[in-house]
Amino acid sequence: MLSEKEIRHIAHLARLGLTDKEVKKYTQELSDILGYLEKLNELDVSQVEQIGQITDLKNVTREDNVEPSDFAKDLLNSSSNEIQDSHIKVKNVF
Repeated sequence: MLSEKEIRHIAHLARLGLTDKEVKKYTQELSDILGYLEKLNELDVSQVEQIGQITDLKNVTREDNVEPSDFAKDLLNSSSNEIQDSHIKVKNVF
């Protein structure tokens, strides 16, 4: 069972301001939760298959194929600014 000192320490770490009444309440509640988890540790799960997910969904992906495109040329040609060395020339920022 957790002590009130431990509950106050946990509350401090979580930046929670607890009243004395809340400390007593959470001492019992957190101790009950930890007790329940201890009961789960007693279960024999050696025959249970490990799973990462239960839906068997898989990511559908395609191969990354690089294909030539005129998109960059079209973008450059659509600019109203001057083009210099395959770059759009803009005003100085600084």
